Amino acid sequence: MKAIVEHYAKGEFQVDRPEVAISEKFLKLNIESGTLYEGVFTVNSTNDHVIKAMVYDSRYMLRFNQHTFIAKNFDVGFTFDATCLEAGKNYKGHISVITDGGEFKILYDIDITTPYVKYGDQKIDDLFKFATLAESNWAEAARVFVRDDFKRTFINRDPVIKQIYNSLMESQSVNQALEEFLVYVHKKRALTLSVSKAKINLEFPEELSKISINISKNTWGYSSSTVRSTEDFIIPARKVITSADFYGNLYALDVLISPENIPDGVTSGRIIIENVYQTIEIEINLSKPTEKEIKVSKPGSKTHLIKSNQVRLITTYMDYRMGRIQLREYISTTLFAFNNLARYVPEEDLYRLGTMHMNIMQGETEKVEQEFLRIEADVDNSGMNNKQSCYYAYLKAMVGKDRRATEQAKELIRRSYHTEDDKIFYFWLLLFVDDTYNNDQTALYREVKNLYEQGYNSPLMYMELCEVLNNNPLLLKHITDLEVTTIRWGLRHQYLSDEVIEAFIQLAASFRQFDAKIFEIMDSIYSKKKSDEVLSSICSMLISAGKLDNKYHRFYRDAVERNLKFIGLNECFVKSMNFSRYDLIPQSVLMYLNYKNTLSEKELAYLYANVIYNKSQHMKVYHEYATTMQDFMENMIISGKVSDDLTVLYDLFPSYRYNVF
Repeated sequence: MKAIVEHYAKGEFQVDRPEVAISEKFLKLNIESGTLYEGVFTVNSTNDHVIKAMVYDSRYMLRFNQHTFIAKNFDVGFTFDATCLEAGKNYKGHISVITDGGEFKILYDIDITTPYVKYGDQKIDDLFKFATLAESNWAEAARVFVRDDFKRTFINRDPVIKQIYNSLMESQSVNQALEEFLVYVHKKRALTLSVSKAKINLEFPEELSKISINISKNTWGYSSSTVRSTEDFIIPARKVITSADFYGNLYALDVLISPENIPDGVTSGRIIIENVYQTIEIEINLSKPTEKEIKVSKPGSKTHLIKSNQVRLITTYMDYRMGRIQLREYISTTLFAFNNLARYVPEEDLYRLGTMHMNIMQGETEKVEQEFLRIEADVDNSGMNNKQSCYYAYLKAMVGKDRRATEQAKELIRRSYHTEDDKIFYFWLLLFVDDTYNNDQTALYREVKNLYEQGYNSPLMYMELCEVLNNNPLLLKHITDLEVTTIRWGLRHQYLSDEVIEAFIQLAASFRQFDAKIFEIMDSIYSKKKSDEVLSSICSMLISAGKLDNKYHRFYRDAVERNLKFIGLNECFVKSMNFSRYDLIPQSVLMYLNYKNTLSEKELAYLYANVIYNKSQHMKVYHEYATTMQDFMENMIISGKVSDDLTVLYDLFPSYRYNVF
């Protein structure tokens, strides 16, 4: 200011002013209803003089981040709130920019448009278009489903839809939520499954055999179903199947029938397929063939011969890996099976590659290299399927022992492992070419867990995990379905170290709720190792869960005999007894229950009748119980109650007997 006054005093009235340039002269905006629009324009001084400026909106519709500026160049940020404005509205006005270099107006014309979802070049503004996207690309639709613009376009405007959407998103996976949302808004039918047969009758297998159950779905969409069996001898190949597993509308579920797991007297079981919409049960019945059927079908059955040799490949490999047979026996038995399979199924080159594998293992590399040359000369490698190509690459790396060939084989196998369905085969090959699993046991553990969670079910998985745990029992930190299945498999095949079993016992003891599968394993361990530690864990589980069936009585009896201490043990001992007979109750239990108990009237009646029946064995206890029994009997007489057990008491005191009636 002083400088300006001095200029005026000297008669110099020329003042330098900025030359102002504004980036926008007109704003034409299409803003979605329900959104908050943010915009910006730039003000510059073209002659490098500082600009002093103020901005405002003629209709006060725009909100500016800052109203005044002093700078050579600056951005003016503004917002337009359309969160509560209806589509179809139009707003016109102007922004005034007042500077020391002049006044300017920026006209604006704002249309409030209907919200929409932008997906690539598509403009999705109704749920029919969104359903079309979901049908053609479910994964992309699922990603759009959780976006803010989807909620703004289809969810937030309808309170009922909003409540349904929020409820679905809180309780389920995004895929399942999307499926149920589309069904709710009537843009698709609910995806349901069906099976071709609800009952399957099979001959009693002599070896591990496989059947397929054809499952069909009625429409497009998402479905995730759990698969389980009611019996151990029925082993589904997948524990989870999703809509992505279907080829078209069909999926073939492989199921193994294991004769070694069939309990005595059990000839049937069920496969149960469950999802949010339905529960499907497939009954599997086993029957022994008649002598006539055996004579007709067995000797000439090609299918039987193929299956028996396929099973022989698996069981022989497992026996070798678990140290049950020597390398020479493994090679000879496997060669025999591969040669048979190559004869029965000559079009399958995988069996010929298997024969070459065994030749490599017994040191006949020259013979194999000649076979390599013959294959590469006679067969276009591009004609091989994925399995054959991967197996062939592995064998080449095995013979050449070349690092580069091994890396190439590993990459090929891993790529197929991630993209192909038969992951177990590729996983088996990876174990030999990927050092990650040898160097990092936790990585192998994670890979098996990943396969299991995808629904795969194979003895190879459980054997590998048993070996991991045998090498490092400390890796057993949690008990999930995978660990339960693995431990059960390991116990059945006697392939678990004592340290792993001990670690499982300690973890099982920490369970607060009863788990039937864990209990089954603990029962199996206890039958082989009757230790106090195992029994304590079992009793703790049973007492906490209130398990009082007579089948559990043997554990309570053993705990009492071993003088183990649990709150409620003595009551559980009595409550789980067979009330149809008066087995002798240990004196320690009787002494405790005479002092303190929580038995019901029915249970007390049985207890007192038992004491009377066995008084010759516990005469001292009988006399200590006499007063209590008489008081109890009087109360029952007054209540007019009669039972077989009470009759024993009434007969003891005949003077009271007729007061009952």
